[in-house]
Amino acid sequence: MVNIGFALSVGSTIPWATKLAFAEEVEKLGYDSFWLPHFIARDVHAFDTLDSHCAIAARTSRIKLGTGVFQIPLCQPVDLARRVVTLDHVSNGRFIFGIGTGFVPAEYEMQGVPFENRGKRADEMLEVLKKLWTEDEVVFKGEYYTVKGFPRDTYCLEPKPIQKPHPPLLWGGGFWRPEKRWHEEAGIRSGWSQRILRRIAKYCDGWAPDLDSVDGDILAEGMVRIKELAKKEFGRTITDDKFDISANSYASINIDNDPKRALEEAKRFYATRERKGFYLVQGNPPFELLQQRGCFGPADQVAERISPWLSWDKKVPAFKRVYIMFASLDPIEQLRRFHAQVAPLLK
Repeated sequence: MVNIGFALSVGSTIPWATKLAFAEEVEKLGYDSFWLPHFIARDVHAFDTLDSHCAIAARTSRIKLGTGVFQIPLCQPVDLARRVVTLDHVSNGRFIFGIGTGFVPAEYEMQGVPFENRGKRADEMLEVLKKLWTEDEVVFKGEYYTVKGFPRDTYCLEPKPIQKPHPPLLWGGGFWRPEKRWHEEAGIRSGWSQRILRRIAKYCDGWAPDLDSVDGDILAEGMVRIKELAKKEFGRTITDDKFDISANSYASINIDNDPKRALEEAKRFYATRERKGFYLVQGNPPFELLQQRGCFGPADQVAERISPWLSWDKKVPAFKRVYIMFASLDPIEQLRRFHAQVAPLLK
């Protein structure tokens, strides 16, 4: 069964109290999970992702809490390892660590991290994080990161995560449609990224693609590629039951009986995350692509758009969930409309 979760932007001018109330409503209505994206230094309205999740973890007890996705090369490994452990404990083992590298060069520049080696940094970061979460004493000296205790050479991170061996790691991206737009300096091409697929095959417990880039056939092909790479290059056997594909639909759903009103509300939401014509939060999809891949309109049309997503597990058993971000500055009302009007129509 494909579970349904929901996401919010970390900002978009939506007040913090609304974000907390939204997460509580997701749990109250019986849905699977709540997700937040991540950025550090983009010039749009935002709160910190992991701090926000800690607050939400303290006010919920059942839903899973995920990041979609967290840019690990922008952080220092010991600090990030401890922050993740803290959230894992505060949530009592409910955290899913969706991760990636991001695509905005200026954000890396502001953090003093070279943008061009973000992929290599990510690989090294994953090695360090896994050691910190699973080994009693860690010594690590790589090209980008060094872990060394004082006054001893070894470093010990305690406590360890509740989830064993650590919270599940889901890597974002891996396939992009040609119509997806990126920052001109990002150097990201359409189609499959072999580097990302290898990273998933070697290090990760799952895959977090976005629904404006993939469909059921692409998910199935990606799963075959990941399994083959894992076996041939790393001697790792990936099974569907222990692998987690969680796909997001960001800002492509607005429920309203009046399609014109739904479209206008979705545009207002989109505008809060855009600067100088560049959509800073999610891979720069043009508004028209979000409209094409999702639905802004009545409940029956929204249900018709979402229902096929929920059948993809028949072809891809590792496909565990879809999580939706409403294109709205009133997400609680949208969630209630979804529950009352859309959910009963889903197939």
